[in-house]
Amino acid sequence: MKTADEIREAVIHSIKKVTSRDDVMLENGGLFEDYALDSLDRMSIMIEVEIQLKVDFDDLDPGELNCINDYITCVQKL
Repeated sequence: MKTADEIREAVIHSIKKVTSRDDVMLENGGLFEDYALDSLDRMSIMIEVEIQLKVDFDDLDPGELNCINDYITCVQKL
């Protein structure tokens, strides 16, 4: 099982990669909308997290993942 810290780091890294920003400082409950991520950004982030953590979100809508806590909950259920 992936730890919350591993998931958090994967999400932060993915946001940095997709947005080309190094100043991503999100708390676990901080909303992605604070970084103006559109639906394509969110899909790209979800794919990056899948690759990094070697998980498969199947048919999950990226719009359901609004913060790092959502990713933590989702990944730990897989």
